[in-house]
Amino acid sequence: MRKLGMNFRRRAERIAGRIDLIPLIDVVLLLLIFFILSSHFIFQSTINVNLPRAVTRDAQPSSNHTVILTKSGLIFLDGRKVSVEGLNFGLELATAKGRNPLLIIKADKEVPYNQVVEIMGLVKKSGINRVALATEPKRE
Repeated sequence: MRKLGMNFRRRAERIAGRIDLIPLIDVVLLLLIFFILSSHFIFQSTINVNLPRAVTRDAQPSSNHTVILTKSGLIFLDGRKVSVEGLNFGLELATAKGRNPLLIIKADKEVPYNQVVEIMGLVKKSGINRVALATEPKRE
């Protein structure tokens, strides 16, 4: 004759044999969040520019502003695409803060010379007098 009551012991034995993965997943996610927030990301410029090579090259100082000229004619100021008027406005804003900012010009080696001269004219007109041209070291 079978008992009609519940068999609690068998159910308890089955549950005791299982491994609960939810706390393990929680710990792994917390560790992942911790490492993401505590690590320092270094964002490199994603604008592809082939710089000209030079025999002498000084160490690149930490710059306040960077102008990038691509061979396709695009102009970037501090990583943002701008027009010539936008560049002029951005350079004037940089000098309006009262500091003497350093401006690094990274021009692709295939950029026409007159475009580089035009940008340098805008820089001089804006009042920035600390300008550096970025180059790659020449291989011997």
